Amino acid sequence: MKELLKTFPVVTKIPVIWGDMDSFQHVNNVIYFRYFESARIQYFETLGWLKIIEKMGIGPIEDPLPAAIGFPSLIRILYLLVQK
Repeated sequence: MKELLKTFPVVTKIPVIWGDMDSFQHVNNVIYFRYFESARIQYFETLGWLKIIEKMGIGPIEDPLPAAIGFPSLIRILYLLVQK
């Protein structure tokens, strides 16, 4: 895992809190988007892109299908810029 993490310029660590969970003791699906949102902003801040995306009016959101997450957990969100 350490080698994989080295390939990403930004790694956001977000602790899972009790309020993130649903009645089945899994992180509520809506919460994933909050995690992605926080990681995306940290990524843009690190790269100095906030001004650029503000001018362009963009804000990408990816929709992965993660495994169930419960409390207590610590998740890692990885972002990497890929040119298509």
